[in-house]
Parts: sequence; C-alpha cells; structure tokens
Amino acid sequence: MSYNILDLAKINYKTNRKARYLISQLLEYGEERYKTDKIKVQITSDLKYVYIPKFPLPWIWKQRYTPLLIHIPDSYPDVPPIGFYIPHSMCLTTNKPHPHQFCKTFYSQPDLHKLGWDWFCLHLTDFRDWQPKDDPLKPHKLWNYLDIIKIGLTNLEIKM
Repeated sequence: MSYNILDLAKINYKTNRKARYLISQLLEYGEERYKTDKIKVQITSDLKYVYIPKFPLPWIWKQRYTPLLIHIPDSYPDVPPIGFYIPHSMCLTTNKPHPHQFCKTFYSQPDLHKLGWDWFCLHLTDFRDWQPKDDPLKPHKLWNYLDIIKIGLTNLEIKM
C-alpha cells in the first residue's frame, strides 16, 4: 500500500473536519478494505479530489480496471459526493459508454472533459439517506460511496 497525500503536517485536524474525515478514511481504505491489493490512493492538497489509479471493474466493462476520480464537496462529510469521473476511453463490453457516463457534468460539478474525464452520474436520490457520524471511521463515509460506485458500475439501470 502506498499513499501520495497532502503534507499532513500542514493540516489542523481539530479545525478542519473535512481533512480529518478524508485522511482517516483514506488510511482506513488502504489498511482495512484492501489488505492484499496494492492500491494507490491519492488526495489533492486542496482536499477537492480523491484519485484511485486502478479501481477494479465488473464484468460488463471492456477493461478490468480504471482510474477513478471523485470530487469531494466542500461540505463533505455532511454531503456525499454526487458523481465521479472515469476516463472517456472507458466502454462496456458492447463498445458503448455506460448509460450514466456523460461527456458533460450536472449538478454544478466541475467539467473535466477537456482533461480526458467523463462524468459518471451516481448520487443518492435523497441526501437524508446520508447520515455521517462524528467518528470519521463510522458510516456514512467516503468508502460507503465507493461501495455505491461498485454497484453503479455493475448495473446498467440504477436508482440510488
């Protein structure tokens, strides 16, 4: 397991709740969920994106792995991510994009298409279903959203 994360010495965890949640969850992701995999997880220094260079894909995709980029809302952890990005070269075994894969974004998400990313629309239909706890290692958290991503990437017709 290797991490390429922001300079932890510059973060005041007591005053920066978003940083406290993201860093502790990033470490949990690496240490608990994928002990046998060599997954590199990166987070930008501005805490706006989590990047996973090799995210496993289900059988409906032509590729077995993909880079995955998750935009973290400013109000995280109180609000979950609303979509994520995959390279626009990604396609299903039918050689078509997934029905939730778009070259434009919605819900005021950053448009990264010119940088080679398609937006994958996957969000909770009712944000009241997202109930983060005071402990950043208890649900709901970023890794619950990764579980939702796995479901979304597996199914062609989804409603969360």
